[in-house]
Amino acid sequence: MLSYGGMTPLFACTVAEQTGISRVVVPPHSAAFSAWGVVMADRVRRYARTVSWNLEAPEEVEGVNRAAAELEERARRDAAEAGLDPELLRQRRIGSFRFLGQVWEIDLPLADGRLEPGDAEALYDRFVATYESVYGRGTAWKGSPVVMLDLEVHASISDGRPKFRLWSQGSEKPTPHARRTIFDPVRRESLAVEVYADAEIGVGAELSGPLIIDGGDTTIYVPAEFSCARGPLGNLDLTRR
Repeated sequence: MLSYGGMTPLFACTVAEQTGISRVVVPPHSAAFSAWGVVMADRVRRYARTVSWNLEAPEEVEGVNRAAAELEERARRDAAEAGLDPELLRQRRIGSFRFLGQVWEIDLPLADGRLEPGDAEALYDRFVATYESVYGRGTAWKGSPVVMLDLEVHASISDGRPKFRLWSQGSEKPTPHARRTIFDPVRRESLAVEVYADAEIGVGAELSGPLIIDGGDTTIYVPAEFSCARGPLGNLDLTRR
């Protein structure tokens, strides 16, 4: 069980115990773990252009090709302006299709490179098959014109992510800095437990509950049935004995 946020580590072991989970992992700076996920995510930009290509007019596909080239060039230019290497950019093309006269579109991934007039028939068949997979067999307006209304280019890049750093704080044999009386709401009893500072628990340290770990952004409760060990990336592994 991955336990993050400001509140979850206080109750994570109790939840794990009641659901048959034997190991809980608390990442460092758990209250900011969601923000870390945002920082680690790919940088993504979406570019869209209305093209209104009626597949019954295959020769008009050149308008789609021009739009795709312009959007992809804009993505490369924006990446360079952001200080990123355009050569590392990954780009995906997506077309939004619908039957002529309908309001809602269905997205279909498009192949890289130029579309040719001969691709119109295959796109029509793919749209009809996808339409019926979404709305049910026999729902497609077979024979009705299909329009590619919008073209989207999704540009993403992984460059610029921060690097993981090994945990370098604390020692293998930390000492508690306080003793605190707590009330365990599950067992409905008061306990006197030792309190450790999170920053003083080094890699390789192993502690046995019951105890409390005071972090700068959260409080971690380790019940009597669990032991606690610090991993190399700073994660706390809480394992049921």
